[in-house]
Amino acid sequence: ANHLDYLGVEVAWVTGPWFLSIFTNVLPWESVLRVWDVLLFDGNRVMLFRTALALLEFY
Repeated sequence: ANHLDYLGVEVAWVTGPWFLSIFTNVLPWESVLRVWDVLLFDGNRVMLFRTALALLEFY
């Protein structure tokens, strides 16, 4: 996030499309299905934010 701040990029600009597509535009299909399983079966919305944080760390 510090690097994005340095570049003047808002985190929402990067993560917004991820949340709107529920990660279909950024993750492999197998990973998308796992995120959806946790979201729909467990009702765990925190998983969405953890996934976004992991992607930010990865990039």
